[in-house]
Amino acid sequence: MDAFVFDMAQLVHTLGHPQVSIVGHSLGGAIATRFAALYPERVAKLVTIEGLRPVEGACRDRERQSPADRLRTWISSKRQAAGHPARRYTTRRAAFERMLAANPFLSETQARHLSIHGASRNEDGSWSWKFDPYIRISQTIDVTTPELHALWGEITCPVLLMAGLKSFAQSPAKDERMGLFRDARLIEYEDAGHWVHHDQLGRFVEDVRAFLQG
Repeated sequence: MDAFVFDMAQLVHTLGHPQVSIVGHSLGGAIATRFAALYPERVAKLVTIEGLRPVEGACRDRERQSPADRLRTWISSKRQAAGHPARRYTTRRAAFERMLAANPFLSETQARHLSIHGASRNEDGSWSWKFDPYIRISQTIDVTTPELHALWGEITCPVLLMAGLKSFAQSPAKDERMGLFRDARLIEYEDAGHWVHHDQLGRFVEDVRAFLQG
């Protein structure tokens, strides 16, 4: 996470704008939220889509482990990720059909776009999703959950939180995370999972535009 936040800081610094507004999803939302906490004067508005660490979950479980146990778990997880082969599809059409079947909220147009830009061809002519399995392996050292909550309290800009009620992640309305921000509002989407901006694209765009322009 430190490296990701550094990249974000360098990007904003290189762009040279006095302030930026940021929209981030999941890991991207977590990175943007930390940046906004570290440099509140540089962020005008922040939208984070399912980007908040849950109050309880894998991160809190790791915090309760000893350093040795955390490292052993990390090594084991890395080995498992390395041994998990990427799923291969004989044609790009097959990948497209799999995406449609896996996510009933997607339109055919969206699934086709994602299949074209989200898959790469293997040497044997098959297709696999552009995905790094190691990205799911969390680092062994990070700020603790209470420290992260304290960071959220340093954000001074208006924050829009977005949550899909069909997601595996719990909405922040169900715990105390909403109250950790100085100025935050939440929009929940009934017919959306973790990928709110895919599942409810039209409404998502309208809501983000209204927030950024309001």
